[in-house]
Amino acid sequence: MKKVLLFFLAIIILSLHVHAIFANGQTDQVISDEFQNEKQIIQQLFQKRANLWNSLYETPKDIKDYGIELQRITTEPLFTFDLESFRDAIEYPHDLEKVIDVKVLDIDGVEYGNTSLKVEATILWRMQGLDSNYEQEINYVITLKKEEAIWKLSDYTISQ
Repeated sequence: MKKVLLFFLAIIILSLHVHAIFANGQTDQVISDEFQNEKQIIQQLFQKRANLWNSLYETPKDIKDYGIELQRITTEPLFTFDLESFRDAIEYPHDLEKVIDVKVLDIDGVEYGNTSLKVEATILWRMQGLDSNYEQEINYVITLKKEEAIWKLSDYTISQ
């Protein structure tokens, strides 16, 4: 009788242990999926901004056209910086590296404000350089601001 009881206790303990292992795996999945919405917003904003920069390779538009497009995806202080950079690129054309693809690999350290969002993000840039194509993975601290219910890039800096 004792052997049968010990056998069933061993099975119960083993099943609890296995259940705990799988529960941890599911928890990790929930954590990794937690910031998917924020990641998607950042991905879209960086992609739109890269597309706008790439459009300088084609027939350059008037600075007002770039300003209108920039206002849709950026806010201060990045808006002013980008607008000046576009103005310089139009007035003084030079070779630019083209963005082939930009991908947000990971985000972490998400801080929410009423109308702001600050995240640490790892972004993979696939670039067409002057001599060859290359990839570069960079860690950033990115600040988004919400204007009229739309998230926009406000600032970003390289983090160590």
